[in-house]
Amino acid sequence: MKFTIASLLDMETDKKIIDIWNHLEEKCAINGIKLTKKPHITWVMVEGINEKILEEKIKNISKKEKIFRIFSSGLGIFCNEKIIIYNAIISNQNLLDFQSNIWKEINKEKDVNIHYEPGKWVPHITLANKDVDQTNIGCVIKELSEMSYEYAIPINNLAILYDNQGELGIKSVHKLIK
Repeated sequence: MKFTIASLLDMETDKKIIDIWNHLEEKCAINGIKLTKKPHITWVMVEGINEKILEEKIKNISKKEKIFRIFSSGLGIFCNEKIIIYNAIISNQNLLDFQSNIWKEINKEKDVNIHYEPGKWVPHITLANKDVDQTNIGCVIKELSEMSYEYAIPINNLAILYDNQGELGIKSVHKLIK
């Protein structure tokens, strides 16, 4: 099973991102991102780790980490085998340290996806993926270029999301300390 350690978004930002997903579905006939179910910021992805160990590690991390705020601005594109369009998160030392702490703790148990290694990780909120290709990317960019992406987002939780052979869901959510 694959796990994603993420933070779910606050209700206001969550609604804005889901509105963007719905807009892209209506205007560009894409909806692959909806398989994700909930907008989030991914800190690490790991496969094959013992679920109980992972749960305990995330509980412990969430008891030590304080709530903080991040800011987003603008769009970005990852161009690999799959095209991913995202809302860019403005990086700062607090954000990088938070992600690095999670990566180090999880990486002790099982190798974490290399894209999430500190120094390689790009903080973002995915707006479109899975079904974005050369035939519809123009529509997606046109529609997204007319919107604003400047959000102040409180990071107040750590969630464990799962992918069990294509079945996606939320395993647990842990509040950060105040």
